[in-house]
Amino acid sequence: MATVCPLCKKGTLKKGDKMVYCDGYKPKKEGKDWFNTGECEFHIPYNQKAFGRTLNANDIKKLVEGETLKNAKGDTLELDLENTEFFTRITFAPRPEDKDL
Repeated sequence: MATVCPLCKKGTLKKGDKMVYCDGYKPKKEGKDWFNTGECEFHIPYNQKAFGRTLNANDIKKLVEGETLKNAKGDTLELDLENTEFFTRITFAPRPEDKDL
């Protein structure tokens, strides 16, 4: 059974080479710029550099279902539908303070 898009609630999520996206998301490139020609903006790239790892389809499913992912450093990644650039929110775990030189 297809997963319903958490943003538009009409489309279904598709697995692409670089991201999971709503079937209403239709990216188009003109020159160096990308823009969406579809009805929905929802997309989450697998490569989450700031989170420190690459997500898999199971990770994306967990995010869409409201679960929080955790990386080896204790940082957490959550679905954030208000963040229309990434649709995720990272909360960094406290780090030890740097020492003075």
